[in-house]
Amino acid sequence: MIRIGAEVLSIFGVIDLCVAPHYQHRSLATQMLEQLAVLARQTHRDAIVLFADDHRLYSANGYQRVEAPCTWMMIDDHRTLGIAERPLGDCMMVKPITLQRWPDGAVDMLGYLF
Repeated sequence: MIRIGAEVLSIFGVIDLCVAPHYQHRSLATQMLEQLAVLARQTHRDAIVLFADDHRLYSANGYQRVEAPCTWMMIDDHRTLGIAERPLGDCMMVKPITLQRWPDGAVDMLGYLF
């Protein structure tokens, strides 16, 4: 669950989507993203959210970058370090599932970044 303005969304969050080097270039990441979207539809999620340094794969699979302030709990080495707030437009990407469009407003992750 995350909150955008006054709206609470049910999401799937993706972190560290990886394909072993000897299996790359076989469309496995695309197949995983397609299966995740199917599961998201079946479980009535509003969107899929992920953070990526390289946007090419995700853009090609219907994800869009989000430019909005984002708040989350910082955790490192099993310690809570505090609350962070900054735009993550350089890496935050979303794929609306039941939403017609991504809502405008600040994103509160309601916890840590997956």
